[in-house]
Parts: sequence; C-alpha cells; structure tokens
Amino acid sequence: MRIVSCGEAVVDFLPADASWSARAGGSPFNVAIGLARLGVATGFLGRLSTDLFGDKFVAQLEREQIATSLVTRSTDPSLLAFVDLTQTTPRYGFYGNGAADFGLTAAPGLPDTVRALHVGSLAWAMGSTAATLESLVAREFTRRLISFDPNPRPSLLGDAAAIRARFDRSLARAHIVKLSDEDLAFLLPGHTPDQAAELFVARGVLLAIVTRGTQDTIWRCAGGGGTTPIVATAVADTIGAGDSFTAGLLAALSARDLDSSTLLRAAPRELLAACIAEATRCASITCSRIGADPPHRRDLA
Repeated sequence: MRIVSCGEAVVDFLPADASWSARAGGSPFNVAIGLARLGVATGFLGRLSTDLFGDKFVAQLEREQIATSLVTRSTDPSLLAFVDLTQTTPRYGFYGNGAADFGLTAAPGLPDTVRALHVGSLAWAMGSTAATLESLVAREFTRRLISFDPNPRPSLLGDAAAIRARFDRSLARAHIVKLSDEDLAFLLPGHTPDQAAELFVARGVLLAIVTRGTQDTIWRCAGGGGTTPIVATAVADTIGAGDSFTAGLLAALSARDLDSSTLLRAAPRELLAACIAEATRCASITCSRIGADPPHRRDLA
C-alpha cells in the first residue's frame, strides 16, 4: 500500500421518500474508497465493529481492493449518522456513544511502502482514537507525507475550545491541510480563506487549501498559490464531495511522485495547480451522484 487513510467509518442514513437508505460513509473511509478507485494502492487504518455494519464496511474495503491489515475489530457498535438534505449543505445527526471507531488505543506499525497518511474528521477528535492518531502522526511526520482534513462536526464534538486547540496542534504536523469555508468559520472564526491559507503556510504547511462550495477553491504554497474554479455540474447532493476532493488531490500527487514532503516542497506551482484541478473534478463528479460515491479513474476520461 502507498497511502493509508486513518479514522472512522459511518453508516449514513439518507432520506428516501418516507424511509431511510443506509450507505457506507465516514470521511476517512470515503477518502480510502476514492483513492482506490483512482488506482492508488490504499490501506485503511481504523477500529471497526464486528456488528453487521462493521462486516459491511470490511466487505466494501476488500471489494475495492483496499488493504485491511491495519484494521482492528471490536464488539463495540458501529457509528450511525442520519443525514438532513433540506439545507444548502448536509446536516448530520450522529448516534455513536461507545462506537468502535473511537476506541483505538494503539497504532500498528506501517509497511515501508507507505508514503503518505491521511487523517481527520471525527476519529481525529474523539475518544482514545484521537490521542492514538495524534501519536501516530507525531511518529511518522518526518518519514511520510501527512494530509489533514479536520472536517469537524460541532454537533457531536461539543467543546469548541478543545477542538480548536487540537486543530492548532495538528497544524504543526501536517504537510497538506484542506478544509472547507464552513470548517474554517468554526475553527478560525474571523479569518478569511486567504488569511487562513497564508497563516497555515507561514506555520510550515506545504499546501493549504480552502474549498468554498460553489465558489473558487483558494490554495497557497511556499511558492505562491492561486484559485481554482469549480467544475459546474447538476448537483444531486454534496455528501462526500470534500472527501473526493482529498482523494483526487492525493491521487494526483501520487501519480506525479509528489506524495513525499521533500518532493512536494520543491514542486512548481503549476504542477500543484494541475493536481488541485483534478481534485476539483473528482468532487464535482461526486456532487452529481447520491451519497458519497467517489469516481473511478475511467470517470475522469
């Protein structure tokens, strides 16, 4: 495996007429699926339940040819989320007290083939998994590329001050930081996307990206930065769009052999712009589909 996505898997219940339709989701899980569909040798690191949903998660990972050797199992329940699609952006009601995803206490060693780790979202901030992933990143930061998407869920995480402090610590050990304008408003209130991206780069981040829904994506690196227009599409919903963006970005970097901090630091601005454009295309395709359904490589042709 070349890239490992670390964190939770979530059962997303989407409205379907008068009932609900269950789909596999969760930001790090979606990123792993997206990477694999784009041809990247991918692994998933997390703690999944042995319940029927956990079995479905593992089966999908295996079906997508994602390595599961870094997955541990637990009799704790799976994490559930009911999704409200009546607003501009999805709203989630989480049911996950004691969920398996948040009980990871030790991170396994990584194969030498792994060049990059992606972390973020709920498992980054909850339970013993949060501390475990923080230790993992501290251990691997000088050896592998670290991608970070906080993707906070204030309704579940609770203590805003604690989450903002964790975010601040995480910036010190991230080479790539991607967040949405909605995330930014919660994590760094009062900062514009330009200000935030420039702040992240000043803190040592190699590539800082702020997506803005229907507006251009803003990004910065040590050599400058730019804006990347979105790709217009008929939107079914926006579930998983940010995760597909992340997967598309990491896959594009990997295809250009830029999934290392040394090579990413030296990458010309034009090459990074091309990678971000590919990521934007991936997000657009996902928006045209119901639920978190990232594209395959063939869909980008």
